[in-house]
Amino acid sequence: MRSTVFLILLALTVGYSLLSYAGVTQPEWNAVVLVLCSLSLLYWIPVRSSAFAPPPSHGLSVLVAAFVAYIAIQLTPLPVSWIAVLSPAKAELISALSPEGLSGWTPLSVSPTLTFIHLFRILAYLLVFFLIRDLTFHQTDRTWMIAVPLLLFASGEAALGLTQSFGTGQPATGTFVNQDHFSGLLELILPFPLMLALNVLRSVRKQLNESLGKATLVCVLLACSAEILLAMLYSGSRMSLPVTGVSIIVMTALFFGSSARGKAGRMTSLLAAVAAIGFVLLSVPLALIQRYSPGLTQEGRLAIWKETAVLIRHYPVFGCGLGTFVSAIQKYRTSLPLNLVDYAHNDYLQLLAEMGVVGFAIVLAILLISFRILFRSAQEELGQTRRALAIASAASLSGIAVHSVVEFHFYIPATMLVVAWIAGIASGIHAAAKPIPRQ
Repeated sequence: MRSTVFLILLALTVGYSLLSYAGVTQPEWNAVVLVLCSLSLLYWIPVRSSAFAPPPSHGLSVLVAAFVAYIAIQLTPLPVSWIAVLSPAKAELISALSPEGLSGWTPLSVSPTLTFIHLFRILAYLLVFFLIRDLTFHQTDRTWMIAVPLLLFASGEAALGLTQSFGTGQPATGTFVNQDHFSGLLELILPFPLMLALNVLRSVRKQLNESLGKATLVCVLLACSAEILLAMLYSGSRMSLPVTGVSIIVMTALFFGSSARGKAGRMTSLLAAVAAIGFVLLSVPLALIQRYSPGLTQEGRLAIWKETAVLIRHYPVFGCGLGTFVSAIQKYRTSLPLNLVDYAHNDYLQLLAEMGVVGFAIVLAILLISFRILFRSAQEELGQTRRALAIASAASLSGIAVHSVVEFHFYIPATMLVVAWIAGIASGIHAAAKPIPRQ
Protein backbone atom coordinates (compact mmCIF):
# COMPACT_ATOMS: atom_id res chain seq x y z
CA MET A 1 0.00 0.00 0.00
CA ARG A 2 2.80 2.42 0.92
CA SER A 3 4.60 1.76 -2.36
CA THR A 4 1.40 2.30 -4.35
CA VAL A 5 0.76 5.64 -2.66
CA PHE A 6 4.28 6.88 -3.40
CA LEU A 7 4.06 5.64 -6.99
CA ILE A 8 0.83 7.61 -7.50
CA LEU A 9 2.27 10.76 -5.91
CA LEU A 10 5.43 10.48 -8.01
CA ALA A 11 3.36 9.95 -11.16
CA LEU A 12 1.27 13.04 -10.40
CA THR A 13 4.45 15.09 -9.92
CA VAL A 14 5.98 13.99 -13.22
CA GLY A 15 2.60 14.44 -14.92
CA TYR A 16 2.44 18.00 -13.62
CA SER A 17 5.88 18.70 -15.11
CA LEU A 18 4.58 17.47 -18.49
CA LEU A 19 1.56 19.75 -18.25
CA SER A 20 3.84 22.70 -17.42
CA TYR A 21 5.30 22.87 -20.94
CA ALA A 22 7.56 19.89 -20.15
CA GLY A 23 9.05 21.62 -17.10
CA VAL A 24 10.75 24.44 -18.97
CA THR A 25 8.89 27.17 -17.05
CA GLN A 26 10.91 27.92 -13.93
CA PRO A 27 8.18 28.59 -11.27
CA GLU A 28 6.37 25.32 -12.07
CA TRP A 29 9.66 23.42 -12.21
CA ASN A 30 10.62 24.77 -8.78
CA ALA A 31 7.37 23.32 -7.43
CA VAL A 32 8.22 19.95 -9.01
CA VAL A 33 11.65 19.93 -7.35
CA LEU A 34 10.13 20.87 -3.99
CA VAL A 35 7.61 18.02 -4.20
CA LEU A 36 10.30 15.52 -5.26
CA CYS A 37 12.46 16.49 -2.28
CA SER A 38 9.48 16.13 0.06
CA LEU A 39 8.55 12.72 -1.36
CA SER A 40 12.13 11.53 -1.00
CA LEU A 41 12.27 12.56 2.65
CA LEU A 42 8.92 10.91 3.39
CA TYR A 43 9.95 7.74 1.58
CA TRP A 44 13.43 7.20 2.99
CA ILE A 45 13.63 8.78 6.44
CA PRO A 46 11.06 6.55 8.26
CA VAL A 47 12.56 3.32 6.86
CA ARG A 48 15.66 1.49 8.08
CA SER A 49 18.50 1.41 5.57
CA SER A 50 18.42 -2.40 5.51
CA ALA A 51 15.01 -2.22 3.81
CA PHE A 52 16.32 -0.28 0.81
CA ALA A 53 17.38 -1.78 -2.49
CA PRO A 54 21.11 -2.53 -2.63
CA PRO A 55 23.09 0.40 -4.06
CA PRO A 56 24.21 0.43 -7.71
CA SER A 57 27.64 -0.93 -8.59
CA HIS A 58 30.53 0.79 -6.84
CA GLY A 59 32.03 2.09 -10.08
CA LEU A 60 28.76 3.63 -11.28
CA SER A 61 28.05 5.19 -7.88
CA VAL A 62 31.50 6.78 -7.81
CA LEU A 63 31.07 8.16 -11.33
CA VAL A 64 27.65 9.68 -10.58
CA ALA A 65 29.04 11.29 -7.42
CA ALA A 66 32.03 12.56 -9.44
CA PHE A 67 29.66 14.05 -12.04
CA VAL A 68 27.71 16.00 -9.40
CA ALA A 69 30.95 17.06 -7.70
CA TYR A 70 32.37 18.22 -11.03
CA ILE A 71 29.39 20.53 -11.59
CA ALA A 72 29.91 21.86 -8.07
CA ILE A 73 33.56 22.54 -8.94
CA GLN A 74 32.42 24.57 -11.96
CA LEU A 75 30.47 26.72 -9.49
CA THR A 76 33.26 27.07 -6.92
CA PRO A 77 34.94 30.52 -6.91
CA LEU A 78 38.64 30.23 -7.71
CA PRO A 79 41.41 32.86 -7.84
CA VAL A 80 41.36 34.59 -11.20
CA SER A 81 45.04 33.76 -11.63
CA TRP A 82 44.04 30.08 -11.54
CA ILE A 83 41.26 30.68 -14.05
CA ALA A 84 43.81 32.16 -16.46
CA VAL A 85 45.56 28.77 -16.44
CA LEU A 86 42.55 26.45 -16.23
CA SER A 87 40.26 28.31 -18.65
CA PRO A 88 41.97 31.08 -20.66
CA ALA A 89 38.73 31.87 -22.54
CA LYS A 90 36.94 32.59 -19.25
CA ALA A 91 39.88 34.75 -18.15
CA GLU A 92 39.57 36.67 -21.42
CA LEU A 93 35.90 37.35 -20.65
CA ILE A 94 36.79 38.63 -17.18
CA SER A 95 39.50 40.87 -18.61
CA ALA A 96 37.05 42.36 -21.11
CA LEU A 97 34.44 43.03 -18.43
CA SER A 98 36.76 44.27 -15.69
CA PRO A 99 38.83 47.40 -16.30
CA GLU A 100 40.78 46.63 -13.12
CA GLY A 101 42.38 43.57 -14.70
CA LEU A 102 42.59 39.99 -13.55
CA SER A 103 41.97 40.03 -9.80
CA GLY A 104 39.58 38.54 -7.28
CA TRP A 105 37.72 35.23 -7.41
CA THR A 106 35.37 33.73 -10.01
CA PRO A 107 34.01 30.28 -10.94
CA LEU A 108 34.86 28.33 -14.09
CA SER A 109 31.27 28.61 -15.33
CA VAL A 110 30.62 31.60 -17.59
CA SER A 111 27.12 31.87 -16.07
CA PRO A 112 26.99 30.43 -12.53
CA THR A 113 23.23 31.04 -12.27
CA LEU A 114 22.50 28.76 -15.22
CA THR A 115 24.89 26.08 -13.97
CA PHE A 116 23.28 26.21 -10.52
CA ILE A 117 19.83 25.71 -12.10
CA HIS A 118 21.07 22.69 -14.05
CA LEU A 119 22.75 21.22 -10.97
CA PHE A 120 19.36 21.16 -9.23
CA ARG A 121 17.86 19.55 -12.33
CA ILE A 122 20.42 16.75 -12.11
CA LEU A 123 19.58 16.23 -8.43
CA ALA A 124 15.85 16.04 -9.28
CA TYR A 125 16.53 13.38 -11.92
CA LEU A 126 18.58 11.39 -9.41
CA LEU A 127 15.74 11.54 -6.86
CA VAL A 128 13.29 10.09 -9.40
CA PHE A 129 15.82 7.44 -10.43
CA PHE A 130 16.41 6.20 -6.88
CA LEU A 131 12.72 6.34 -5.91
CA ILE A 132 11.66 4.29 -8.95
CA ARG A 133 14.63 1.95 -8.50
CA ASP A 134 13.61 1.15 -4.95
CA LEU A 135 9.91 0.79 -5.84
CA THR A 136 10.79 -1.58 -8.71
CA PHE A 137 13.10 -3.64 -6.50
CA HIS A 138 10.33 -4.26 -3.96
CA GLN A 139 7.51 -4.86 -6.48
CA THR A 140 8.31 -8.52 -7.04
CA ASP A 141 4.76 -9.68 -7.88
CA ARG A 142 3.38 -6.64 -9.70
CA THR A 143 6.39 -5.03 -11.35
CA TRP A 144 4.21 -4.02 -14.30
CA MET A 145 2.57 -1.39 -12.03
CA ILE A 146 5.72 0.75 -12.24
CA ALA A 147 5.21 1.09 -16.02
CA VAL A 148 1.50 2.00 -15.85
CA PRO A 149 2.11 5.75 -15.23
CA LEU A 150 4.37 5.82 -18.32
CA LEU A 151 1.53 4.43 -20.44
CA LEU A 152 -0.85 7.02 -19.00
CA PHE A 153 1.61 9.86 -19.74
CA ALA A 154 2.09 8.74 -23.34
CA SER A 155 -1.59 7.99 -23.98
CA GLY A 156 -2.65 11.41 -22.71
CA GLU A 157 0.02 13.23 -24.71
CA ALA A 158 -0.73 11.19 -27.83
CA ALA A 159 -4.49 11.85 -27.60
CA LEU A 160 -3.86 15.58 -27.22
CA GLY A 161 -1.34 15.59 -30.07
CA LEU A 162 -3.63 13.74 -32.47
CA THR A 163 -6.48 16.11 -31.59
CA GLN A 164 -4.22 19.04 -32.42
CA SER A 165 -3.07 17.51 -35.70
CA PHE A 166 -6.47 16.37 -36.98
CA GLY A 167 -8.21 19.51 -35.72
CA THR A 168 -5.83 22.14 -37.11
CA GLY A 169 -3.68 20.30 -39.64
CA GLN A 170 -0.58 21.42 -37.72
CA PRO A 171 2.08 19.03 -36.36
CA ALA A 172 1.21 17.32 -33.09
CA THR A 173 3.04 18.80 -30.10
CA GLY A 174 0.94 17.80 -27.06
CA THR A 175 1.95 19.89 -24.05
CA PHE A 176 5.43 20.44 -25.52
CA VAL A 177 6.57 23.58 -27.30
CA ASN A 178 8.59 21.57 -29.81
CA GLN A 179 7.24 18.72 -31.97
CA ASP A 180 10.57 16.85 -31.84
CA HIS A 181 10.54 16.80 -28.05
CA PHE A 182 6.93 15.63 -28.08
CA SER A 183 7.96 12.78 -30.35
CA GLY A 184 10.97 12.09 -28.12
CA LEU A 185 8.73 11.47 -25.10
CA LEU A 186 6.52 9.08 -27.06
CA GLU A 187 9.57 7.27 -28.47
CA LEU A 188 10.73 6.66 -24.91
CA ILE A 189 7.48 5.00 -23.87
CA LEU A 190 6.40 3.14 -27.04
CA PRO A 191 8.44 -0.04 -26.26
CA PHE A 192 6.57 -0.59 -22.98
CA PRO A 193 3.02 -1.32 -24.27
CA LEU A 194 4.53 -3.40 -27.08
CA MET A 195 6.62 -5.56 -24.74
CA LEU A 196 3.84 -5.87 -22.16
CA ALA A 197 1.42 -7.00 -24.89
CA LEU A 198 3.93 -9.58 -26.09
CA ASN A 199 4.47 -10.71 -22.50
CA VAL A 200 0.73 -11.24 -21.99
CA LEU A 201 0.46 -13.18 -25.26
CA ARG A 202 3.19 -15.54 -24.13
CA SER A 203 1.42 -16.27 -20.86
CA VAL A 204 -2.05 -17.02 -22.28
CA ARG A 205 -3.35 -20.40 -21.12
CA LYS A 206 -6.09 -22.64 -22.38
CA GLN A 207 -8.77 -21.62 -19.87
CA LEU A 208 -11.36 -19.63 -21.81
CA ASN A 209 -12.16 -17.05 -19.14
CA GLU A 210 -8.48 -16.24 -18.53
CA SER A 211 -7.74 -16.12 -22.24
CA LEU A 212 -10.57 -13.67 -22.87
CA GLY A 213 -9.36 -11.35 -20.13
CA LYS A 214 -5.81 -11.46 -21.40
CA ALA A 215 -6.97 -10.99 -24.99
CA THR A 216 -8.78 -7.83 -23.89
CA LEU A 217 -5.62 -6.61 -22.14
CA VAL A 218 -3.55 -7.30 -25.26
CA CYS A 219 -6.02 -5.32 -27.37
CA VAL A 220 -5.82 -2.37 -24.95
CA LEU A 221 -2.00 -2.43 -24.98
CA LEU A 222 -1.84 -2.69 -28.77
CA ALA A 223 -4.35 0.16 -29.13
CA CYS A 224 -2.16 2.24 -26.78
CA SER A 225 0.88 1.38 -28.93
CA ALA A 226 -0.93 2.34 -32.14
CA GLU A 227 -2.08 5.64 -30.64
CA ILE A 228 1.44 6.51 -29.49
CA LEU A 229 2.94 5.52 -32.85
CA LEU A 230 0.42 7.59 -34.83
CA ALA A 231 1.02 10.63 -32.62
CA MET A 232 4.77 10.27 -33.19
CA LEU A 233 4.30 10.14 -36.94
CA TYR A 234 1.85 13.06 -37.01
CA SER A 235 4.27 15.15 -34.97
CA GLY A 236 6.27 15.47 -38.19
CA SER A 237 9.52 14.69 -36.39
CA ARG A 238 12.01 13.34 -38.91
CA MET A 239 13.71 11.23 -36.25
CA SER A 240 10.52 9.39 -35.29
CA LEU A 241 11.07 6.78 -38.02
CA PRO A 242 14.76 5.95 -37.43
CA VAL A 243 14.33 5.95 -33.65
CA THR A 244 11.33 3.63 -33.89
CA GLY A 245 13.41 1.38 -36.14
CA VAL A 246 16.24 1.31 -33.59
CA SER A 247 13.82 0.46 -30.77
CA ILE A 248 12.21 -2.36 -32.77
CA ILE A 249 15.60 -3.83 -33.69
CA VAL A 250 16.78 -3.72 -30.05
CA MET A 251 13.54 -5.29 -28.78
CA THR A 252 13.66 -8.02 -31.40
CA ALA A 253 17.32 -8.82 -30.80
CA LEU A 254 16.94 -8.99 -27.01
CA PHE A 255 13.59 -10.81 -26.98
CA PHE A 256 14.57 -13.51 -29.45
CA GLY A 257 18.28 -13.46 -28.75
CA SER A 258 18.28 -15.80 -25.77
CA SER A 259 15.33 -17.94 -26.84
CA ALA A 260 16.07 -18.26 -30.58
CA ARG A 261 18.08 -21.32 -31.45
CA GLY A 262 19.56 -22.12 -34.83
CA LYS A 263 18.60 -20.86 -38.25
CA ALA A 264 14.84 -21.04 -37.65
CA GLY A 265 15.06 -18.86 -34.54
CA ARG A 266 17.16 -16.23 -36.26
CA MET A 267 14.79 -16.20 -39.21
CA THR A 268 11.83 -15.65 -36.85
CA SER A 269 13.64 -12.70 -35.27
CA LEU A 270 14.37 -11.17 -38.66
CA LEU A 271 10.81 -11.60 -39.94
CA ALA A 272 9.34 -10.10 -36.76
CA ALA A 273 11.56 -7.02 -37.03
CA VAL A 274 10.85 -6.60 -40.75
CA ALA A 275 7.09 -6.93 -40.19
CA ALA A 276 7.10 -4.34 -37.41
CA ILE A 277 9.21 -1.87 -39.39
CA GLY A 278 6.99 -2.45 -42.44
CA PHE A 279 3.89 -1.60 -40.41
CA VAL A 280 5.52 1.62 -39.23
CA LEU A 281 6.48 2.62 -42.79
CA LEU A 282 2.95 1.97 -44.07
CA SER A 283 1.59 4.29 -41.36
CA VAL A 284 3.74 7.29 -42.33
CA PRO A 285 1.69 10.37 -43.29
CA LEU A 286 2.61 12.32 -46.44
CA ALA A 287 3.48 15.44 -44.42
CA LEU A 288 6.27 13.54 -42.65
CA ILE A 289 7.65 12.13 -45.91
CA GLN A 290 7.86 15.64 -47.34
CA ARG A 291 9.96 16.80 -44.37
CA TYR A 292 12.81 14.48 -45.41
CA SER A 293 13.72 16.74 -48.35
CA PRO A 294 16.87 18.80 -47.70
CA GLY A 295 16.16 22.23 -46.28
CA LEU A 296 17.20 25.04 -43.99
CA THR A 297 16.81 22.95 -40.83
CA GLN A 298 19.63 20.58 -41.76
CA GLU A 299 21.85 23.44 -42.90
CA GLY A 300 21.12 25.35 -39.70
CA ARG A 301 22.07 22.38 -37.53
CA LEU A 302 25.35 21.89 -39.38
CA ALA A 303 26.19 25.56 -38.93
CA ILE A 304 25.42 25.37 -35.18
CA TRP A 305 27.55 22.23 -34.83
CA LYS A 306 30.49 23.99 -36.50
CA GLU A 307 30.15 26.94 -34.13
CA THR A 308 29.89 24.54 -31.19
CA ALA A 309 33.17 22.97 -32.29
CA VAL A 310 34.75 26.44 -32.09
CA LEU A 311 33.33 26.83 -28.56
CA ILE A 312 34.81 23.46 -27.59
CA ARG A 313 38.24 24.54 -28.81
CA HIS A 314 38.09 27.63 -26.59
CA TYR A 315 36.92 25.70 -23.48
CA PRO A 316 38.57 22.31 -24.08
CA VAL A 317 39.40 20.98 -20.62
CA PHE A 318 36.80 22.13 -18.08
CA GLY A 319 34.11 23.51 -20.40
CA CYS A 320 32.14 26.73 -20.16
CA GLY A 321 29.79 25.42 -17.44
CA LEU A 322 26.78 23.11 -17.50
CA GLY A 323 23.75 24.85 -19.01
CA THR A 324 25.71 27.90 -20.19
CA PHE A 325 25.77 27.12 -23.92
CA VAL A 326 23.26 29.89 -24.63
CA SER A 327 25.60 32.46 -23.05
CA ALA A 328 28.93 31.16 -24.28
CA ILE A 329 28.06 30.44 -27.93
CA GLN A 330 26.97 33.99 -28.82
CA LYS A 331 30.56 35.20 -29.08
CA TYR A 332 31.29 32.64 -31.78
CA ARG A 333 28.07 33.00 -33.79
CA THR A 334 28.46 33.70 -37.51
CA SER A 335 25.39 31.97 -38.98
CA LEU A 336 21.62 32.52 -38.65
CA PRO A 337 22.05 36.09 -37.34
CA LEU A 338 18.29 36.63 -36.93
CA ASN A 339 17.77 33.46 -34.88
CA LEU A 340 18.37 32.86 -31.19
CA VAL A 341 20.58 29.79 -30.84
CA ASP A 342 20.28 28.50 -27.29
CA TYR A 343 21.02 24.78 -27.85
CA ALA A 344 23.48 22.88 -30.02
CA HIS A 345 20.80 20.44 -31.25
CA ASN A 346 23.21 17.65 -30.31
CA ASP A 347 23.31 16.66 -26.66
CA TYR A 348 26.78 15.13 -26.92
CA LEU A 349 28.38 18.15 -28.56
CA GLN A 350 26.69 20.51 -26.13
CA LEU A 351 27.78 18.46 -23.10
CA LEU A 352 31.34 18.39 -24.45
CA ALA A 353 31.27 22.20 -24.80
CA GLU A 354 29.76 22.76 -21.35
CA MET A 355 31.64 20.07 -19.41
CA GLY A 356 34.95 19.99 -21.26
CA VAL A 357 36.94 16.83 -21.89
CA VAL A 358 37.18 16.03 -18.18
CA GLY A 359 33.46 16.27 -17.44
CA PHE A 360 32.44 14.65 -20.73
CA ALA A 361 34.70 11.68 -19.97
CA ILE A 362 32.75 11.16 -16.74
CA VAL A 363 29.43 11.38 -18.59
CA LEU A 364 30.62 8.96 -21.26
CA ALA A 365 31.79 6.46 -18.64
CA ILE A 366 28.40 6.66 -16.89
CA LEU A 367 26.59 6.02 -20.20
CA LEU A 368 28.80 3.07 -21.18
CA ILE A 369 28.47 1.35 -17.80
CA SER A 370 24.73 2.06 -17.66
CA PHE A 371 24.08 0.57 -21.11
CA ARG A 372 26.21 -2.45 -20.23
CA ILE A 373 24.06 -3.05 -17.15
CA LEU A 374 20.91 -2.30 -19.16
CA PHE A 375 21.57 -4.89 -21.85
CA ARG A 376 22.80 -7.43 -19.33
CA SER A 377 19.56 -7.06 -17.35
CA ALA A 378 17.51 -7.66 -20.50
CA GLN A 379 19.27 -11.00 -21.03
CA GLU A 380 19.03 -12.33 -17.47
CA GLU A 381 16.49 -14.88 -16.24
CA LEU A 382 14.14 -12.52 -14.41
CA GLY A 383 10.68 -13.92 -14.99
CA GLN A 384 8.59 -12.96 -18.00
CA THR A 385 7.23 -9.60 -16.81
CA ARG A 386 10.51 -8.30 -15.45
CA ARG A 387 12.40 -9.36 -18.54
CA ALA A 388 9.80 -7.67 -20.75
CA LEU A 389 10.25 -4.42 -18.80
CA ALA A 390 14.04 -4.75 -18.96
CA ILE A 391 13.92 -5.20 -22.74
CA ALA A 392 11.53 -2.25 -23.11
CA SER A 393 13.89 -0.10 -21.01
CA ALA A 394 16.87 -1.07 -23.17
CA ALA A 395 14.98 -0.28 -26.40
CA SER A 396 13.63 2.97 -24.96
CA LEU A 397 16.96 4.39 -23.80
CA SER A 398 18.73 3.21 -26.96
CA GLY A 399 16.22 5.15 -29.03
CA ILE A 400 16.57 8.39 -27.07
CA ALA A 401 20.38 8.04 -27.22
CA VAL A 402 20.16 7.99 -31.02
CA HIS A 403 17.66 10.87 -31.17
CA SER A 404 19.93 13.01 -28.96
CA VAL A 405 22.47 13.18 -31.80
CA VAL A 406 20.24 15.80 -33.46
CA GLU A 407 18.22 17.14 -30.51
CA PHE A 408 18.60 18.47 -26.96
CA HIS A 409 16.45 16.08 -24.91
CA PHE A 410 18.91 16.30 -22.00
CA TYR A 411 17.78 19.90 -21.48
CA ILE A 412 14.02 19.18 -21.34
CA PRO A 413 13.24 18.52 -17.65
CA ALA A 414 10.06 16.47 -18.07
CA THR A 415 11.69 14.23 -20.68
CA MET A 416 14.66 13.64 -18.40
CA LEU A 417 12.34 12.78 -15.50
CA VAL A 418 10.85 10.05 -17.72
CA VAL A 419 14.38 8.93 -18.70
CA ALA A 420 15.24 8.72 -14.99
CA TRP A 421 12.01 6.76 -14.38
CA ILE A 422 12.89 4.21 -17.09
CA ALA A 423 16.50 3.95 -15.93
CA GLY A 424 15.19 3.37 -12.40
CA ILE A 425 13.03 0.49 -13.64
CA ALA A 426 16.00 -1.15 -15.37
CA SER A 427 18.32 -0.64 -12.40
CA GLY A 428 15.73 -1.94 -9.93
CA ILE A 429 15.22 -5.08 -12.02
CA HIS A 430 18.99 -5.59 -12.22
CA ALA A 431 19.32 -5.16 -8.43
CA ALA A 432 16.54 -7.71 -7.82
CA ALA A 433 18.28 -10.22 -10.08
CA LYS A 434 21.50 -10.10 -8.04
CA PRO A 435 21.88 -12.10 -4.81
CA ILE A 436 21.93 -9.81 -1.78
CA PRO A 437 25.08 -10.36 0.31
CA ARG A 438 24.61 -11.41 3.93
CA GLN A 439 25.20 -8.73 6.53
